[in-house]
Amino acid sequence: MANRLTQLLEQSISGEQVSKEDLSEVVDMVVERRGGKSLYTALHILGHAGNPSHERIVREFVVSCDNAMLARLALQILCNYWGLSNKYVDEIRRFVQGVAWDGDDDIRLAALSIGGNYLHDNEDKALLDAILAVFRDGSQRAIVRQTAYLALMEATGRRERGTGLLDDVDLESGVDESVIAEALRRINAPWS
Repeated sequence: MANRLTQLLEQSISGEQVSKEDLSEVVDMVVERRGGKSLYTALHILGHAGNPSHERIVREFVVSCDNAMLARLALQILCNYWGLSNKYVDEIRRFVQGVAWDGDDDIRLAALSIGGNYLHDNEDKALLDAILAVFRDGSQRAIVRQTAYLALMEATGRRERGTGLLDDVDLESGVDESVIAEALRRINAPWS
């Protein structure tokens, strides 16, 4: 079954149609949360081959899952693949702030990136404030602060979507203070 799932994943990523029968089997596997390590692959297939009509199924991994990798993938599917970020701003913010069961910051890093992308075209002062707080918190791991800074750059229009590498961010000397100033201005600006 694992080989078949790998084939289906490759097929769905390349944009090839997945048969209704195969998709139905994948949906059943995800709903029943069976397959062990293959569950991640099945969820990934659903993200590429499915569509927002499967939102309820995928959403369960965001709201009631304590597996950071599955929750991260589910959040990416809902927000990045299917464009539903506006419905999940509260979840994005919660994950930006951190959850106890995300010991390696897997979902937090994804949420920071998704949050920056969302804020590029939308206003949410609480989300922007949460991202800024992560960046300013010197006790956070460098990768978390770097990702928060890139999210702030994207949110303030100082970075094209999906560009820039973490290696390019020097937290000691490479921070553009105008990015921070713009984030603060947006947080303190009156509601429009």
